[in-house]
Formats: sequence, structure tokens, C-alpha cells
Amino acid sequence: YQRRVHGDLKGNWIGREVDHLQPSTVLQHIAGQVKGSAPTAKDTNLQKTLQLDPTLLVSHFSNSSTWEDVLAIDAAFLRHCSSMDYSLLLILYENDCASAAIIDYLQEFDCYKIFEYLYKVIRHGQWPFREESNGVSCVPPQLYANRFVHNLNRLLRHQVPYHRLLSQITPSPYRISREPLTASLDIVEYTGSAIRKIIVY
Repeated sequence: YQRRVHGDLKGNWIGREVDHLQPSTVLQHIAGQVKGSAPTAKDTNLQKTLQLDPTLLVSHFSNSSTWEDVLAIDAAFLRHCSSMDYSLLLILYENDCASAAIIDYLQEFDCYKIFEYLYKVIRHGQWPFREESNGVSCVPPQLYANRFVHNLNRLLRHQVPYHRLLSQITPSPYRISREPLTASLDIVEYTGSAIRKIIVY
């Protein structure tokens, strides 16, 4: 089947828009009204498209609860591995089918990513760790996983826009024992307040 649209989704909103990709263009591709390669839409592009057509994903994700469980379990495992910066690759086909996979999941939240997190929080005016600081792509693994599951589940249920406040994001119910892992993965538990302590002390 011909691919109509690709989605590259992370669950955040700062810097998550492909410039010059209009919602109407995405709809035309899905309807098969435009020839050429399938465009890649990021989070904000797809949210804007859903505001035009709230039924866009209904036929593709009729059983959204199954997708939600799979996302939550996979994100729990990646959080356990201290991974972040992964995306959900979503492909919509001409026959109302869809496929999805988590990609780019090998990035750990190491010291370089900690400094990237601080840089982006400051750059986007979210210092000192305002509630919308989770809008940047690079955040600690626990927050990344919770945001990823919560906001992409909203997207599959055709609920837009994303929740932006930390107080709105529901923690994933799935937990994986950390016993087999090394102590170096304690960084999985880092939050904004923990990183703030690193700076202060």
C-alpha cells in the first residue's frame, strides 16, 4: 500500500514543527489528492491537522487502548535503560491502515544530555525550570517517558493540544525492576529539582 504521511512524534512541542507543511497539505496527502513522496509531519503539524479534522486517526486507530498499553510498556523499558530522545514513527497508508514503531532509542541521558537540557531550558525562556520546561525535546528519562506516553495517547484519542504542565502529565503505571542494572542508571530518577541541586552544590 502507498504511504500517505509519516509522523515523527516525541510528545513535546518546542521545535516540533516542520516549517511550511500546512495542515491542509497533510490532509490532501492522506486523501490521495497529492502526488509525490509522503511528507513527514512532526508533533505540532499533526496536532494542527487534527484541529482541522478531528476524525483523521479514527479509522487508523480504532482500538487505541491496545496502542496505549504497548506505548506504556515500551516507554517503561526505555526509561529503565536510561534512554531518551526516541520517537514514535507513525505511517499512515492509503487504505486507512497504520503502522508504528519506536525509533532512535539508543541515546542515554548522559552528562552531555544534562547540559543540553539546561541549555535548551535557558534558551527557550524556561529557567529556572518553569512548568513548561518539559516542552524541550531533551529531558530526563523519567519525564521523557511519562510525557511521551501521556501526550501520544492523547493524540491517538484525537485530543489536542498536548498537555504542557507537569501537573497535567499522568505518570505511566508501568514499572520495571532496576535490580539487574548498574548504579550508573540512577540518573533515570533525575528530575528538574535533582539537576538544580547539581548546579547549586
